[in-house]
Amino acid sequence: MFAQVRLMISGHFQKFYEKLLLDDDPEHRVRSALESLEDILPLDEVACDTKSAALSASLRREGDELFFAERESLVGLLQAWEYYCKAVALAPVDDASLPLAYANRSACLFHLKRYADCVADIDKALELSYPDSMRPNLLRRKVKCLKILGQSEDAEDASLEASQWLRCIDLRRDDKEFLERKIQVAKDVVELETASTAAASLPSMTANRKIPCASEAVEIRYNKKYGRHVVASRDIEIGEVVAREPPYALQLGSGCLYTHCSHCLARAWASLPCPGCVFAVYCSAGCRDEAWHAYHDVECPVRGYLLKLNVNDIAPFSLKVAILAIREAGGFRQLREQLRRIEQSEDPLKKSFSDGLYRSDLYQTFYHLESHEDKILLKELITILLNTALILYYVSTKTSFIEDLTNESSQDLCSSDDALLMGKLIAHHFMVIQMNDQEINRITSALENVTIMRGA
Repeated sequence: MFAQVRLMISGHFQKFYEKLLLDDDPEHRVRSALESLEDILPLDEVACDTKSAALSASLRREGDELFFAERESLVGLLQAWEYYCKAVALAPVDDASLPLAYANRSACLFHLKRYADCVADIDKALELSYPDSMRPNLLRRKVKCLKILGQSEDAEDASLEASQWLRCIDLRRDDKEFLERKIQVAKDVVELETASTAAASLPSMTANRKIPCASEAVEIRYNKKYGRHVVASRDIEIGEVVAREPPYALQLGSGCLYTHCSHCLARAWASLPCPGCVFAVYCSAGCRDEAWHAYHDVECPVRGYLLKLNVNDIAPFSLKVAILAIREAGGFRQLREQLRRIEQSEDPLKKSFSDGLYRSDLYQTFYHLESHEDKILLKELITILLNTALILYYVSTKTSFIEDLTNESSQDLCSSDDALLMGKLIAHHFMVIQMNDQEINRITSALENVTIMRGA
């Protein structure tokens, strides 16, 4: 709504509205949206949240207050943990606030009995500029965790390292002796029996040779009445699995940015922050690197502005799918040619098939999900197109992803074939996601419904 309000104030809304009534070509409509924004750009007053040592320290202190006051309460510990997670995400990568946030979160994780995650946070703190005077006590916590986990040799190594640091730091003799005794006590901790963490296996099914994600008990058909639809090809038993279909793309809900991995969406107890932005954390370096190479290098400098403009979660999701699609095809030119070949097919069923297979892990299948574009109200379409134009503006000014741009002006965007193709895709994704996404929500202790993820 931000762009729409600004456009009304500028006096150009009516002209944009009239153009939409006269032209239903998707790329032409994107161009009209870009042209309509020329008089309200650049949006210098919109500032993206960035890393801040001061904010990180403030969040860490709030976590400390909760931790010391509520550490006997699971709810209090989880609330403190969330503060520490956000402190980690907001800490500049080369600032002392980051190892302090890791270290304090490790204490919270210890009380949550997340011992392996506690060790992971301790190791991250020790790899950075954690104060020498505080290292013995942090290593003492590591010793306790390793003993509980049954890793006695590693615990002995950590104990020796703690004692070495204790000899090097400047402390009163009584304090050193007290800490040395605590280190020895940590070595005597008894290993705990840990519950199995093996992932539950998915139910089995006999895969369909034409639809790999579905059972051989179903098939896809098309008719004018129902469009593309699934029918049973035989009697299906009660409880029989008919499909196991992972989404083409996932998007973490904005309410879970600091508690779950932005890539695989698992709860990230000992999260690693994106080094560039404050809107993504990861459960592992593997997820962080995969996300960066797949899409996050583009969304990283852009997403913060979209959140600042209060666009809904579908906007960054639509952008992510566009990035994935362009990279899956090998570039803008290749994707344009791929879509052209698909649209030439006169068989509406085959448009969704690739080499005779319905591959829901490929963009071609996602692209041809039902969008109900012909049923969308004009006011909804206006919002979608203006949001699309804003996304293109930030992608063009904050990244080098759009290949044929020579400068960052909105006029150049209007004449860029790559930008118009990307805009067409983003607008299309808005509509597809609205019709086809699946949400997973959770109810908070305050009885609020929070979206954890969207998948399509």
